[in-house]
Order: sequence, then C-alpha cells, then structure tokens
Amino acid sequence: MALSVWLAVLTGALLFGAPLVMVTSLSFIAAVFLWDVWGRPRGGLDFASTDLTWYKGNRETAIPCKAIEQVRLYEHTENPDRALVVLHSGQKIPIRVECTPPSLTALKTPLNAREIATRKGHFWPFKL
Repeated sequence: MALSVWLAVLTGALLFGAPLVMVTSLSFIAAVFLWDVWGRPRGGLDFASTDLTWYKGNRETAIPCKAIEQVRLYEHTENPDRALVVLHSGQKIPIRVECTPPSLTALKTPLNAREIATRKGHFWPFKL
C-alpha cells in the first residue's frame, strides 16, 4: 500500500506538477507506512517443557513453570485480551498483548497441561 502511495505521489509530481510541499508531506506519510510494514518485529508465545517464554522483536522474557502460581486471563469486548503471570513470590508480570493468541481460551490448554492454574480476571482499566 505504501508503495502505491509513493507511486501516486511521484506520478502526481511528474505529470500534474504537484506542489513540492504536498509531495514531501505525502512521501513522509508513505515512509511511515513502509517502516511499519517492513520494520515490524514479530511477537509470540512459546511453551517449552520447563519454561514459559514470550518475545516481541528483540525482547524476550522466560519464566520457569515452577515459579508460576497462576495466570490471570482478562477478556474484554472493546480492548485486546490480556494475560498476567503471577509468581509464587507475589510478583505480577504482564504478557505483552502482541504475544498472546487472538483468543485467550487457546492459552488455557497448554497452561493446564503444565499444571499451571488459570483464573479469569475481570477487566478494570484503572489500577487500584
């Protein structure tokens, strides 16, 4: 899509004599689109036999399954689904939204297979 925007801008500049300010501003917008498409890092969630790992770009978080007390799953109709890992120490670590599957019910099966408790939490947009 961004390439088509650039081609349209260049065509407008060459054939119709579009003003330089318009060509420059549309080129910057197209450059942002291209950066988002080509530079977008991938994210995901991986279940190893001993660790729960999620990654986004060059960031990676791995937690041993033995350290996890429960995983809270927050589902909301208007906002993206969220997951929160609660450790035995009481520390709460959120799983990045980009790393979670589209439906959090798909996350329950592998967690339950590793005997990690899941709990459905109520979405609350404000921290108490």
